[in-house]
Amino acid sequence: MIIILKSVHGDKIITIDYANIDHNPMGGIDVGGYVNGDKQMNFDTVLDKDLDTGKIYYGAGLMSQKLGRLLDTK
Repeated sequence: MIIILKSVHGDKIITIDYANIDHNPMGGIDVGGYVNGDKQMNFDTVLDKDLDTGKIYYGAGLMSQKLGRLLDTK
């Protein structure tokens, strides 16, 4: 799946890597992907659902140094 985010800093394309989606044994879903077609700008996070509100939120996550540098400069 590809998600396009529009912002004042330009469009960002987020690609979700379906091969990297898995059930998290602590609850939720582990999701991974990368940004702007660059697999060196990768991330992993956990998506979970708040049982009281029904809203989806993200939990702990990791990102590559290259993606971290991009986000720090914006």
